[in-house]
Amino acid sequence: MLSSFSLKFQFYAKPYYALIFYTGVAGQKREQDKLNPAGKVCLKNQRGETFTAKYVIITVPLTILKDGDISFTPALPTSKKKAIDGIEMRGALKIVCRFTSQFWPDDLKLIYNVRGFVSQIWMYSRDSTDNHEKCHLVAGFETAAPAEEKIYLSGEEVLRGFITQLDEIFR
Repeated sequence: MLSSFSLKFQFYAKPYYALIFYTGVAGQKREQDKLNPAGKVCLKNQRGETFTAKYVIITVPLTILKDGDISFTPALPTSKKKAIDGIEMRGALKIVCRFTSQFWPDDLKLIYNVRGFVSQIWMYSRDSTDNHEKCHLVAGFETAAPAEEKIYLSGEEVLRGFITQLDEIFR
């Protein structure tokens, strides 16, 4: 069994995102007003920190937009709201494990496995920024119905399923 790992789970919970309270159309400068005399985009996060910029590009998961976790002032145009509401996003699961040694061939970076615990496995090694050791990462990814079937599994059950799949492939 592969046992030399550290682990991070990402179940697409709501991570720390900035809340935007002034915005404008991309590429256009917002008109000056009493609350925002410089005509800049102002960002305020959950810690209460405020940042300003000429322009902002927002890239967040669709679920963040659908759930209204970011507030826009002025509100997004109706056409943008309809587009957001019209797109369906299914469930997803991602697990990332860090290993102390590489157990896969150097030229292997991606595995598609239709019948596995996860359908995609990515392998990556790089120099660690913390010390002079190599960092060996393996990520498993699953979407749609197969991911939704695993939503009730505990973190340990997800880890066990993923490690078992890696054992079956690489032993």
